[in-house]
Amino acid sequence: MKSHMMFMGLEVWTLVEKGYDVPKVTPTKAKDKKKFWEHAKVLKTLQVGLCKKVLAKVLNCENAKKLWDKLETIYAGDSKVKKAKLQSFKVQYEGLKMKDEENISEYFERVDSIVNAIRGLGVEV
Repeated sequence: MKSHMMFMGLEVWTLVEKGYDVPKVTPTKAKDKKKFWEHAKVLKTLQVGLCKKVLAKVLNCENAKKLWDKLETIYAGDSKVKKAKLQSFKVQYEGLKMKDEENISEYFERVDSIVNAIRGLGVEV
């Protein structure tokens, strides 16, 4: 999702990264309207990409930065949760063995899944 937002433009990603104070009234100046529109676009993009269960948890976030931060907490967790997840994935990785009923592509799919989960926690494998 981050790469999609960055693809939408530097201004869009900056709104996610640094935040945006949503004005109480609709802006009237062209510059402010553009920023308002960009923020609405990124907020909607973030919301559309979520399943109903997660969307319910973040729907009250009034700006894209708060929503993004909440998603990071939901998916990655705080540092203690990250450490526990990482330890669990490392144990899974170290115990990987190909099953008798499994073909090579299925086995590598399992390996990739664990490696991607570890990378998702910010660790280079």
